[in-house]
Amino acid sequence: MHPTNLEKTLSDLKSHLTGKSFPHEIGIFLGYSLKDVIGFMGWAPLPFTCQGPWKIFGDPYQVSG
Repeated sequence: MHPTNLEKTLSDLKSHLTGKSFPHEIGIFLGYSLKDVIGFMGWAPLPFTCQGPWKIFGDPYQVSG
């Protein structure tokens, strides 16, 4: 992802959507907490703590990103 280049980021997301696997990073675009997206993707050792409309990792009251 390229947070400083919106057009490149959207282009990358589009190519991921047409790829073989679902791009879980789309949660960032949908407004999910960055820590929850990172935890779901397994990029950080955050424990799964509860589930609301999406899976919540780490402190459910801590919002990031």
